Amino acid sequence: MLGLLALAAFQVPLPTAPAPVEPPPRAVHAFYYGWYGNPAHDGAFVHWQQGGHLPPVELGADYRPLLGAYSSRDRAVLDRHFGWFVEAGIGVAVASYWGPGSREDQLLPGILDAAARAHVEVAFHIEPYAGRTAATVVRDIRDLRTRFGSHPAFHRVARPTRHGPSHAPRGVFYVFESSGGGGRIPDADWARELATIRGTADDAIVLGQALDVNRLDQSQFDGLYNYDVFAVDGSGFDAVGRAVRQRNAIFVPSVGPGYVDGRAIPGSTRSLGRDAGARYDLMWARAVDARAEWVSITSFNEWHEGSQIEPAVRYATPSFTCLDYTDTPGARSPEGRDHYLRRTSAWSERFVRPGRPRFATSFESLPFPFANRIESRAHVDGATPGSMPTCTVASTQSAPGTGFGPLLVRFAGHDTSATADSYCWFRLFDLDLGIEPGTSLRYRLFRAQGTEVGVDLVLDDGSRVSASARDQHGRSIRAADGTDGPGAWRFYEVDLSRFRGRRITAVLCGYDDATAARTGPFEAFLDVLEIVGR
Repeated sequence: MLGLLALAAFQVPLPTAPAPVEPPPRAVHAFYYGWYGNPAHDGAFVHWQQGGHLPPVELGADYRPLLGAYSSRDRAVLDRHFGWFVEAGIGVAVASYWGPGSREDQLLPGILDAAARAHVEVAFHIEPYAGRTAATVVRDIRDLRTRFGSHPAFHRVARPTRHGPSHAPRGVFYVFESSGGGGRIPDADWARELATIRGTADDAIVLGQALDVNRLDQSQFDGLYNYDVFAVDGSGFDAVGRAVRQRNAIFVPSVGPGYVDGRAIPGSTRSLGRDAGARYDLMWARAVDARAEWVSITSFNEWHEGSQIEPAVRYATPSFTCLDYTDTPGARSPEGRDHYLRRTSAWSERFVRPGRPRFATSFESLPFPFANRIESRAHVDGATPGSMPTCTVASTQSAPGTGFGPLLVRFAGHDTSATADSYCWFRLFDLDLGIEPGTSLRYRLFRAQGTEVGVDLVLDDGSRVSASARDQHGRSIRAADGTDGPGAWRFYEVDLSRFRGRRITAVLCGYDDATAARTGPFEAFLDVLEIVGR
């Protein structure tokens, strides 16, 4: 009986993958791990036991897959995965590759076949396998092109670069730890070996894992990506992107929801919380603002490192309760299990088909129509009794978190009344802007102190959109509702379609006390404010 229960724990009924209406955008990539196995398809569990765990009940992951302890050999699993790729707007799976003859190598044909059925394409992530050198990587590139170059899922791009000026479509290869790790490879080695394939049938677009743009001058890489979403928060994407473009190379920023590896690596304390999905939104916002050519997602299913966007579910054993996505707002189901697929879909759409700017500022370009006056105020002072609350353009260094450029707006004050409503709204801009179908408001907000701060728009009849508008998670944007806590940059997108035909007359930011009993300081920072249309 125990054996039957164990089988049931990893044999999860799989819904049929939907037929794609059109191929998903090729500019959105996700790192994909085809290394999992279970007894039903592989004769034993593979990878799920990492960290000394006993699957299918205990897995080497802090989250629990919706599909259970699945096998990467299972056609139904692969079809479900690439169905999710299509739903999420991901057009390229970057398959983890550990050298010729490895398990990941042996399973590539099934992965490419499943990708082709969903009209998804496959690039390759060449990992630091034992004995890897620049010469073996070039050998891998030749071998993979020979074996799969005619496969319909083989990802090719016609993009000339500084070191690879060919206008012909070329395969795409990412190189993890391109200069780091135990087998450090000098840039001179990369340049020498990559030169041997330039101008040949094996020529490829080769991306090195690095954010040091100077490496492009020495290595002959066609571009860079970061993969790392633990130490990299995206605040440098814009600067890196500009420097890479100046060298006629490709920057592919990697965005991810978070990181945790305590189950896979017992004793590890490396953990970066998902912050209710805000971290993922923020990294995507920074990648889009950097005008990246492509975006890569870390990851679709690296369960050992807790960076996955693949659906997860609640699960507990007597000794461990898995993390899940229940902290995400506006979830479609109680577990929020598909939250990251839906957010990826929204960001993919915005990245590939950006809105038409109708009003936008990141507060760097001066002069701009900055009204900067108090709209309304009651029971709010500045830092000292009797002084005025402030709203100023300030340096990014004045904020506790990193903004989106050298300047942002800081607004601050002090609630002085514990018995009456307190509020202070600053008018930032005077506008006369019509609202069309598809118009949306987008902004980034950092609450340093106090949660009852927000952004609002005034309409032509004097009403405010916050009375009925909702953010991308379906939540109220009223400052008084204090939806999100302090201590993190958050991205907000507000669909204004319900107000079509009306006109926006002002943009406000400010404080609005949710409870009369609250007193004390408030401080917040606003950056990259946009009103866009389709």
